Amino acid sequence: MYQSRYVLLNDIDEIIAPYQHQTLPQMMDVLQRQNPKAEVFLIENHIFPKSQFEPSGRFERPRWRDVPGINIMAHIYREEPDYHIYHPSKMIVRPRLESATLPR
Repeated sequence: MYQSRYVLLNDIDEIIAPYQHQTLPQMMDVLQRQNPKAEVFLIENHIFPKSQFEPSGRFERPRWRDVPGINIMAHIYREEPDYHIYHPSKMIVRPRLESATLPR
């Protein structure tokens, strides 16, 4: 308590993967510099279908061959969200700000 710079609120079966930065902390540092007064960062939700994958095999790693499950790195095609219906987002909040208010 009182040690976290950010708290990520997302579902356990979802991943927030930065694509313009090497790591999530690096992404947050850039976002914080760009938006110094921001208390909440909303992350748009996207679905990557299991039936479509990157066909070249560049994400097939020999050391991952025996790992059970789906190689999520090969699923690079995302569905376009339908903004006419509910489109969920995830939040990264700065818990130590005294005036922190979450969107409703």
